[in-house]
Amino acid sequence: MKNIHIKKVKNNNYPIDYQKKEVTILNIKFFLKEPILIPRIETEILLNTLIKVITNKNLEKIYPQLKLSNKFRRFFNLRTSILDVGCGCGFIGLVLKKYLKINKAYLLDNNPSALKLAKKNQKLNKISNCRYYLNNLLIKKLNIKEDFVIIANLPYIPFKDFKFRFLNKIEYEDKNAIYSGLNGDYLSIKLLQQISNLELKPKLIILELDPRNIKLIKNTAYYYLKDVFNFYKIILDHNNLERFLFIY
Repeated sequence: MKNIHIKKVKNNNYPIDYQKKEVTILNIKFFLKEPILIPRIETEILLNTLIKVITNKNLEKIYPQLKLSNKFRRFFNLRTSILDVGCGCGFIGLVLKKYLKINKAYLLDNNPSALKLAKKNQKLNKISNCRYYLNNLLIKKLNIKEDFVIIANLPYIPFKDFKFRFLNKIEYEDKNAIYSGLNGDYLSIKLLQQISNLELKPKLIILELDPRNIKLIKNTAYYYLKDVFNFYKIILDHNNLERFLFIY
C-alpha cells in the first residue's frame, strides 16, 4: 500500500495531515486524528471516478479516471443507500452522500473513536441522512429495508509486512486499520461470508484490495455469492495495479 497521498513533516515520518489535524479531499474538509487512518489516493481517485460516471461532474480534473462503465449509474439513486464498512473518518460514505442523489449513508466501524470523528466530519460538512453503527463488519444485524450498495476499504496488508511499517511510513496509524491476518485477506473474506448470510443482499459490492490477493478474493466471492451475482470485475488503479473488485 503506497502512501503517496500522505504528506510528511521534513526529516520526520510524522504525517503533516496529523499535524494539521485536517485534510481537504474532493473539495471536502475532513478532520483527522491520530491514529485513525488517513484517506489514500487510490480511494480518492475511485470516488472521483464514480462521481464522474454517475453525475458527469469531475471533481478533480488533475486525477486520471479509472475505466468504469456508465452502467454503474443504475446502482445509485434516491432509493439506494450506501454502506461504508470500516468507515474510519467517514471519507467514503460522506463523499458519496454529499455528491450523489442517494437515500442514506450507513457508516460502520469497530472503533468508537473513528465513528465519533466521522460524525464530526458529517456535521462539519452539513451532510444529512447518515447512520452510524459500532459494528465488526456486518456481524450485527442492520435494519435496512431499502436497496443498498456496500463499499469497503478494509485493512488488507499482511501481518508479515508489519516489520516494514517504518519504511512504508505508516507507524503512526492504527495497525488494526491496516493489517488483516497473515496474508492480508482475513477481513475481506469474513465480510464476503457475512454478505452471503444476509437476507437482503446488496445490489453492488465494491472492495478495495491488495493487488497480491485480489484474484484469491475474487474467487472466494464467487464461491460464496455465485447464486446472487453474475459479474466479478477487477478494476485497475491509476498505477495499473489490480486494486478494486466490483461484484454485481
